[in-house]
Amino acid sequence: MKIFKLLFGCVIILLCFTNTQCDEDDDFTNILVCSEFVIVDDDIFNEDASDAFVIESVIVEEDCIIIMISASGCDSNSWDFDLIASTEVAESNQIQRFIKLKFINPEACLAYFTKEFSFNLTSVQIDNENQIRLNLQNYEGEIVYSY
Repeated sequence: MKIFKLLFGCVIILLCFTNTQCDEDDDFTNILVCSEFVIVDDDIFNEDASDAFVIESVIVEEDCIIIMISASGCDSNSWDFDLIASTEVAESNQIQRFIKLKFINPEACLAYFTKEFSFNLTSVQIDNENQIRLNLQNYEGEIVYSY
């Protein structure tokens, strides 16, 4: 009986030290899902129709660009954004493409809100390149998209 208790105790101790978490090598990936695609169209890019907003931050993660903006409104639920890219590509030391936000804000309130929008950047990729600099209108920071 003592041997059984001793073996049972050893098994319990071994189980306590066994890692029951998933292995780091599991084949699960963190997939970032973008809300919208970038529209590449010169006619839309050249339109000036956009309501007032401020770009707070821009982050590129994988094939997504995440843009946080602020603007006045009632609750920001009816805001609509498009990210438009020009078809023109600047052939400089680092390939560049020009992009801008088209913001539609039907709200006429004095409150001020901040909201995040995300766009899939795959439509702005350039063949035979693996990196492009994006020049976002009204944003001073540097945006580099590597793919």
